[in-house]
Amino acid sequence: MKSYRVFLLVVAALALAGCNEDRSPSAPSSAAGPPSTFEEAGGSMPFEEAQIFLEFNSTDNDAGIQVFVDGEPWKELEIVDRRGRELLEIEASGGMKKLGLTELRFEGAEPEPDEVLDAFPAGEYRFRGRAVERFRLTGSATLSHDMPPAPEFSPSDGEVVDPDNVVIEWTLLGGVDRYQVIVENDATGMSMEVTVSSSTSSLHVPPTFLEPNTEYKAEILAIAPNGNRTITESTFVTGP
Repeated sequence: MKSYRVFLLVVAALALAGCNEDRSPSAPSSAAGPPSTFEEAGGSMPFEEAQIFLEFNSTDNDAGIQVFVDGEPWKELEIVDRRGRELLEIEASGGMKKLGLTELRFEGAEPEPDEVLDAFPAGEYRFRGRAVERFRLTGSATLSHDMPPAPEFSPSDGEVVDPDNVVIEWTLLGGVDRYQVIVENDATGMSMEVTVSSSTSSLHVPPTFLEPNTEYKAEILAIAPNGNRTITESTFVTGP
């Protein structure tokens, strides 16, 4: 009888030790490190729009990079070039982090074209973000180094024109998706901007926009299907 009781005590002790072992906290795993900003748990969806393109000013012989991104309210954004180099990283704070951004458009400095082409290689650029609602945002855009030709147009630089009959005319170019015409009065800050099809070669400037004896700057942008654009600038002066 005594040996039977000893046996029961041993079994009870082993059972109790097993229960204590099961209830003890498990040691943290050292294999998995903390998740990175853009690898946290959660679903993902694409940005509504992601663009990257070049703008070349043929009159000033300078160029710059331009970027546009749009999507669900986001608080973090990262852009990486085709070589894996980080181009931009944004993290909102305060009220902007709470409510988020939707659209962002920016452009870089405008040095000589070769410097820009070297800094921004052609190829795919990846857009990665974190929405206010914690899910990931992804997208990509392809940057091309192929530029449309420079537009040629009239009035010629410094030409005096009739303010009631100003027509900007240009020669149609191949490989162009559309044209953008901009007329500005630097003195007042007033400007007009019109986008027309690739088959349009002239634009009449409304007389109500113009003042007599005033200098205006005119720009024509030839925009290619890849998004790149080439600008030609000129000035004209309205007569009395």
